[in-house]
Amino acid sequence: MLHQLRIRHFALIDALDIDIASGLTVLTGETGAGKSIVISALNLVLGERGQALLIRDGQEKASVEALFRVPSDHPLVSKLAELDLGSDSAGELLVRRVIARNEKSQTYVNDRRVTLTTLRQLTESLVDISSQHEHLSLRDRASHLSRLDAFGGAELLVEDYREHFETWRAHRDELAELQQRNLERLAQLEFLRFQHQELDAANLREGEEEELDRERKKLRNLSQMREASQRVVAELYSAQGAALERLDKALKSLEFLVRIDPALKEDLSTLNDARYFVEDLALRLRDGYDEIEDAESALDEIESRLAQLSGLKRRFGPTVESMIERRDTIAAELELLDNLDARIEQLTALEERSKRALITAGEQLSERRRAVARRFEHEIQLHLESLGMERARFVIAFEPIEPTPEGIDGVEFLLSANPGEKPQPLQRIASGGELSRFMLAIKQVLSQTDPVLLYVFDEVDTGIGGTTAEAVGRSIRQTAEAHQVLCITHLHQIARYADHHLVVEKGERAGRTISSVRALSHDERAEELARMLGGPTVSAETRQFARTLLETAH
Repeated sequence: MLHQLRIRHFALIDALDIDIASGLTVLTGETGAGKSIVISALNLVLGERGQALLIRDGQEKASVEALFRVPSDHPLVSKLAELDLGSDSAGELLVRRVIARNEKSQTYVNDRRVTLTTLRQLTESLVDISSQHEHLSLRDRASHLSRLDAFGGAELLVEDYREHFETWRAHRDELAELQQRNLERLAQLEFLRFQHQELDAANLREGEEEELDRERKKLRNLSQMREASQRVVAELYSAQGAALERLDKALKSLEFLVRIDPALKEDLSTLNDARYFVEDLALRLRDGYDEIEDAESALDEIESRLAQLSGLKRRFGPTVESMIERRDTIAAELELLDNLDARIEQLTALEERSKRALITAGEQLSERRRAVARRFEHEIQLHLESLGMERARFVIAFEPIEPTPEGIDGVEFLLSANPGEKPQPLQRIASGGELSRFMLAIKQVLSQTDPVLLYVFDEVDTGIGGTTAEAVGRSIRQTAEAHQVLCITHLHQIARYADHHLVVEKGERAGRTISSVRALSHDERAEELARMLGGPTVSAETRQFARTLLETAH
C-alpha cells in the first residue's frame, strides 16, 4: 500500500505530507483547489516525465517522495532483489523524484539512482490510475484482448504461442527474401561472379599495401643512394689521389720508420688494417650498383601493384582488408545463390511445419480464451448489475484472423445497455456514463487477480449522479475491501462510503497561493458532504442529511 506521499515546491504546493491508510480514502475539495496536483505528483513517482513548469514559482527544484509498504510475496520484492534495490527496512519501497529548472531530473529507488525506465517497470504492478477519460480507451478494440488475458491467466499458453509465432515469422521472412532473390538470381549471379573473379585474381593479402608503401618510399631514394655511393667509391678507391692510394704511400713511409724504430710496428699494423677496411668498403659500394639497378626495376613493379590496388579500392572498398571481406562475402553469396533452389525447398518445408505448429498453439490458446471469455462475461455482468446496469448485456465476440503476435482470434467487447437492443461495439455507445461504469466493472473483475496494491480513481464519476452514483460508490467501496483505494470525487454519493476523508483546500500565505490537504474528523466529514450537497450555503437540513448519509454508509 501507499503509506505516505511527500510533496515539496510542486505547483501550488509548498510542503505537504499526505498519510494514506488502507481501505477507501476519498479526496474532495472545491474545483481548482488542487486535487489534480496530487494526482500529478503521484504520476511523477510512477515514472511520468517531469517538467520544469511544475516547479513552484521562486524555487529551483521540486521533489515528490512516495513510501510504499510491499507484502513479502509481491512480485516486486524479487524484482528489487534482482536489481540490488532492496531496502534496509523489509517490505519498504521509497521512490523519490527531483525535478530542477536547470539540471536533469533525478530518480531514486530506496536511495539508489535509477532510470525512468527502471522506475516504470518497478511501479507498474503497484498502482493503477483510472482517469476520468480512461473509459474512452475501451473504444479501441485493440485493448480488449489484453484485458481478457489479464483475467484469464493464460500466460504460459500466450508465451508458448509467441515462441511459435517468432519461429514461423523468421522462416516466413527468410523464405520470402530467398524467393525474391531467386527472381533476380541470373542477373545477380553474373554480376557477382564478375566481381569475385576480379577480386580473386588480384591475390589480395592483408597488410600488403602498407608493406608496398614502405618499400616504395625506400626505393624512391635509390638514385640519390647511387650517386652518393659513386662519390664515396671515387674518393676512397678510383679517383686520382683517392684515399686508398694515399694510404698505400703512407704505409710505405711507415714501413721505413719501423725499420728505424721497431716500437712503431703496432702502429703499422693499425694503418694496414685501416687500408684494407677502406678498400673493402669501396668494393662493396661498387658491387652494390647492380643491386640498385635491380631495385629500380622492383620500384616500377611496386608502383604498378599499388595503382592496381587503388583502382580496386575505388570500386570495392576503402582498404585491402575490406576488399578481402567483400570477396569472401561474394563467395558466400555465390554459394547461396548456386544452392538457392535447395535452400528454398528446405525453407518451404520448415515454414509449413512451423505454421502447423503455430496454428496448433493458436487453437489451444483460442480454446482457452473462449472458455475464459464466458467466465469474464459472467463476472462483468454481475458487476454491471451492481452498478445500476441491471438490464445491460455484455458479450465478447471472437472472429478468426491471420496469425499475429497476439493469436489467431480477433476479440471485441460488445455491450447492450438497454433490453431488446443487439450488443454493439463500444465505440457506438454514446453515453460516457455507461462506458465509465463498464470500465469500473472491468477494474473490479481484474482486481481479483492482479498484484496492484493501490487503485486510484480520478474523477471517474463524471457524467453520473443519483442512484447510479450510489451504485458506483458501493462498488468502489467493495474494491477497497481487498485493495487500498484513493478516489478523487465531486459526488457525495461516493464520498460517504470512505473509510478516510481528505480535503484539498486553497488559500494564501505571505501573499502566495498554496494548496493543502488535511484529514477530516467525523463532524468535518459531515460538513464537507453538506457542502457537496448544497453548495456554498449549507442549511441545517442539509447538514442533518449529510450526517444521515455517513451513518447509513457502512
